[in-house]
This record gives sequence, structure tokens and C-alpha cells, in this order.
Amino acid sequence: MDLTMLGLNKKPKIEAIEFVLKQQDGKVWEDIGLGTNELTEEDKAYIKNIGSFGTPFDIINE
Repeated sequence: MDLTMLGLNKKPKIEAIEFVLKQQDGKVWEDIGLGTNELTEEDKAYIKNIGSFGTPFDIINE
């Protein structure tokens, strides 16, 4: 996936696709998580700070 649109100059390989059930303020919804082993803890914290993605990012095939 190409994370440059989110402000990270990285293109980590997707290792897993996970389906998750999320809850917030009494609302429940299903979401998708993309797992990778190539991001640092700082990268993960940065992405979590952005929140749910209003900004799309590219999933690429290289």
C-alpha cells in the first residue's frame, strides 16, 4: 500500500486483511484492517492519530 497520501513516505507490503467490529458512542460497525510488519511504532501512532480515513490511499501491486 502507498501511504504517501497520508503523510508517510512508505509503501509497506500487506501481510493480512482483518475484519473487525468497532464500537464508539454506542454505535457499532464493521471495518477492515490491513496488517503489515513494516511500520514502526511511531508510524502506527501517526496513522492512529489521523483516525478513520477520510483520505484514501492506494493499494498497489508491484
